[in-house]
Amino acid sequence: MNSLAKKIGKHAQDWNLDAGNAEDRERMKEIIYTIVDHADEVRHGNWRSQKEESIMRELRTQESENFERFFKIVREAAEKEGCIFFVDCGEGRDIITDKLEGEDLSGWLIPKILADEFEIEWLKDDVSVKWNKHWRFAIWNDLNDTINVEFKEF
Repeated sequence: MNSLAKKIGKHAQDWNLDAGNAEDRERMKEIIYTIVDHADEVRHGNWRSQKEESIMRELRTQESENFERFFKIVREAAEKEGCIFFVDCGEGRDIITDKLEGEDLSGWLIPKILADEFEIEWLKDDVSVKWNKHWRFAIWNDLNDTINVEFKEF
């Protein structure tokens, strides 16, 4: 299952819909189209997965400046482990400040030496099971008004 399907399934629950039910999937599609048709803001340009020069190769989507500031903390934590953290999706538990916007994340903490090989599959949204051992949650915490990120396995 690709990450979009997972994300839609997760949000279907928010609307008390069952992603396994054809009628509920159709209703979810209507909800998505309504949101798109009545968006407050539309951003145009290249998405991260289009392999354009990107300051954040680890993200599939464009994000706000406040999220990018948050993600730099995630990136620095991965760097300390000699890795790159490729995001699959947000897991909730939001942090919102004047300068930061983020949440706990799930994805793959990939050693730098393997990052180019992994990225090929990740960009196709077809990550093989051989990468499962690198699956992690990026959990943020606030220590003395400093936001930190730890990678955890559950």
